[in-house]
Amino acid sequence: MTLLQNVLIYIAYQGILNDCEMANLTASSGKLAGGIYLDVLGLLIVIQYGGVFISKKFDWLLIVVPLMYGLYYFFGSKGDKGDHQQEMTEEDKAQMEDLRKRREKRAERRRQKKY
Repeated sequence: MTLLQNVLIYIAYQGILNDCEMANLTASSGKLAGGIYLDVLGLLIVIQYGGVFISKKFDWLLIVVPLMYGLYYFFGSKGDKGDHQQEMTEEDKAQMEDLRKRREKRAERRRQKKY
């Protein structure tokens, strides 16, 4: 059991690090960095402390961890896929184009002020 716990802790730790790295690259997403790996690590900590202080019967939760991890990746994560261009109306597209032009003008004015 200890070997399985250590392997799962290693997987969770590596997943948290990778997810944090990706969250830093896309800082605009409002979700917590770590994702499901934080849940897995929390469950493993509960299993370890529960096994030490309460009862050895907490080890049955080790069945839940691989199932939760596997089902999450089998069914995929829910949420935003980031493909908003298809959902935009013509009015939204025109507004986005107008904003893009304004940004370009501001950037050009800043460049002219520099020199």
